[in-house]
Formats: sequence, C-alpha cells, structure tokens
Amino acid sequence: MTSAGGEPRIDVVQIGAHSLLGFLAAVGLAAAGGVTAAGAARGGPDPLPALLADDWDDLARAQVADQVKALGSAACLTLSGYAGLPDPRAREHAVRAMADAGCAAEEQYRPFYNDGAPWVADAVLDAVARRHLSAAWPYVTAHLADRRRLVSGAGAFTIEESAHRVLRRLTAQPIPFSPTLSEAARDHAAARWRAFFAAHGDESPEAWMTSGLAACRDALAGTDTAARLAALQTLALVGERGDGVLRDALLRAPGEIEATLRCEPDEPPRVGDTVPCTLAIRNRSTRRIALALGPAALSVAPTAPPAPGPEPHGRAASAPKAHGKEAGRATPAPAPAPAAAAAPARIAIPPDCFVDLLPGGVSNLPLTAGPVANAGRYDLRAAVPDWSASLPPENPHQTAQIEALLTLRFEQ
Repeated sequence: MTSAGGEPRIDVVQIGAHSLLGFLAAVGLAAAGGVTAAGAARGGPDPLPALLADDWDDLARAQVADQVKALGSAACLTLSGYAGLPDPRAREHAVRAMADAGCAAEEQYRPFYNDGAPWVADAVLDAVARRHLSAAWPYVTAHLADRRRLVSGAGAFTIEESAHRVLRRLTAQPIPFSPTLSEAARDHAAARWRAFFAAHGDESPEAWMTSGLAACRDALAGTDTAARLAALQTLALVGERGDGVLRDALLRAPGEIEATLRCEPDEPPRVGDTVPCTLAIRNRSTRRIALALGPAALSVAPTAPPAPGPEPHGRAASAPKAHGKEAGRATPAPAPAPAAAAAPARIAIPPDCFVDLLPGGVSNLPLTAGPVANAGRYDLRAAVPDWSASLPPENPHQTAQIEALLTLRFEQ
C-alpha cells in the first residue's frame, strides 16, 4: 500500500463505511441500472472507483486527474458522492482527488465527516489545510484528541498532530503543541483551541488571521522559548500570509552568527576512515536570534595546489603543515557573496526547522567526513540551507546557505 505521496505505508483498521447506492440516491447521483453519474456521462461503467482503490502513486494520480478533468463542472459533486464506496482507500483517494481538483466548498467534503477510517480523516484534514476550508473547524477540533497513529514511508504521525497544524494554518493562532508533550499538556492545548472557537468561531477567517499574526508578533518579542518556537512554526504553517512577520523575526545583521567546522579524530585519520565532525553555529550578538535551517551537508575535495605567484621577500610562500588534530582546525567562513540580481525562489519553509539561539548560544550539527580515495590534504565544506533567505523581499545580508571551511589531512 502507498501513502498520498506514493510512499509505502501501514494502514490502520478501517471502520464506518457507508452504503454506496443509498448515499448516491440521497445526493441524486445514482443513475438507472446502478451506473453513477460519472459512468452515465461516459455511456458506461464509471472507471473512477477502481482507479481510486489503487495505490496512490504518480501514475494513478495522473489517471484520476484526467478522469476528473473530463467531468467538468460535475467533478466535485461526483467525487463527493464516492463517500459511500465500500473500499476505504477509494474513499480516501476521492478526498485527495477533490483537493487536487480544487474543490473548495466545505459542504462537498461533509459526506466524509462521519467516516471512521483514519486515512480518510487524514485526507480530509489535508484538504481543509490546502483549500482553507475555514468552515470545517468543528470537524478539525473534533480530532484534536484523535491519537491514532499513521505510518508511511515519509514517517509516523498522529491525527491529533495533523489537526493542531491545520488549525494553526487556518487561524495563525500560535498555540503550542508537540506530540512529545505529556498527555495532560496535549489535552491543555486542545482545550485552548476549543476555548478559542467558543469565543471566536462566528468571526471571519480574516479576523482569526489578523489576531493570530498579532499574537505571533507578541510571542516573538518575548523571551519564552516555547512561545517563540510556536510562533515561528505557526508562521511557517500559515504560508505567504505570515511571510512578513516571519521575515522580520529571522532578520539578522552581518556578523551576528558565526559558523565553524570542527573535525577532531582521536588520531590522524587514514584514507578508509570516517571522521566525526560538528558544524557549530554560534550567536555572537547580544540578542536572541532565530534561524530557519535546512539539513546540513558536508563535501570533501582534494586541496588545490597554491597558484604560482611572486615570492615574498625572495622566499617561496608555503602553506602551514598540519599534523594530527591541527589538521582539523577550523578556518573562518568566507565573506558572504554579493547578493544575486534575482531574489531566491520562495520555498515552503517546514515548521520544524527553527532554532532559537540565546546570546552566545550554539547549535551543533553532527556530520561525518571520509573515507577518501588517496592520502593527502582535503578541503571540507559544511553547508546548511538558510531558508529565511527565500522570504521576500530579498535581504542582502543573508545568503542561501551558511558555510564553514576546514582543511584535514588523511594518511595512507
């Protein structure tokens, strides 16, 4: 079985299937002879249910998209009618196909609200987030305590976790939540959401967003680490509406952070060894600095011989020799390159990428170097994407990645 993104997954026990013909009759989609409206439009059996019941890989998704496109204005109503299909995977994929097709009326998803299948619930929550179905907040809040765990090739998560993320995306309210918190703390977060909608559920989504962005600004101006991280994560989930606040929170001046690479083997490394290294990112300023960091990577290349040039004071210039741990001494990171003429493309910043550094604080990212093919000196370059550089407008002081260099000698 595969997940919505085509990754292998583990399904959980499915419950709550509806009667297909009974539901189709109720919404007026049943046709004479038991052929659905989609099938009747083609003059034969409807091919969509079989396609929806298949693995949700790229090919199946494209085939479904073609069939849905052929339905024209009847696409969303037809897919909504598949809430009665007996196969839970077909129901799940019907919801995902609705979101893919741009179905943005909350009532089109309501036939799936009473479906007990966990992957259907996941698909509905995903659709609510993608299509900003603000009227679906009662459905989402009903899943704040749904701790069923879903597993796919992309990782494991709970429906509860997804529900919290969806509500933050809809409202920008920075209510902290982590699946690693105690059950009591998670219950408290759910209670805060219920209290919010009890007080503000009849307000407009724009009012939710405005008050949420203001709450994020207030949290980022404070010193509570949990509240600051919740605000940063919420702004990332909100997307473009939160870009201005997020960019202001991530701005920094030149020299406020320093990156160094350390590689300290117990003894001089040999060509077949792997050497533990650490990329340390230090806050050199007197204020808190928030960073949006991608996954760190390390590249290794033979040190290029020095370029020929004039001999200073009549003697040949030579590079200092490196012995043992001296080979792992960090060298300063190069000066930032001039800003490119075009701003970097806006990316979707993941909500779990943020680091909040106190003055003097350090974020240590583990890396490994080696093995290498031949003995000799090697230049090591550690780099971590700085996703804040993608936020408009372009900041000339922030480049697309944070780098540190080091030279290390491998013995035969």
